[in-house]
Amino acid sequence: IFFRLFCFGWTMAWREKLRNLDGCQTLNLSDNKIGDEGCRYLCEGLKTNNTITALNVARNNIGVEGCRYLCEILKTNNTITALGVGNNKIGDEG
Repeated sequence: IFFRLFCFGWTMAWREKLRNLDGCQTLNLSDNKIGDEGCRYLCEGLKTNNTITALNVARNNIGVEGCRYLCEILKTNNTITALGVGNNKIGDEG
């Protein structure tokens, strides 16, 4: 599934939608400008999702803080086996 979230804004409502994407294995959120705050909502939504195996968050202005959220979710979500984070603002610290 490919979402263009910047058209609607990244809100807590999307977090709820992510929790209920039964059967979805690939989620492409690239080019949505979600930033660190959006990444936090994304990770909160993925805490209970057990179907998504591939997540693409490339080109989203995600920084070090967002990278920390992604690392935390990978510790508890065992189904995500592929993660695309290219062209963000993660840097060496992330």
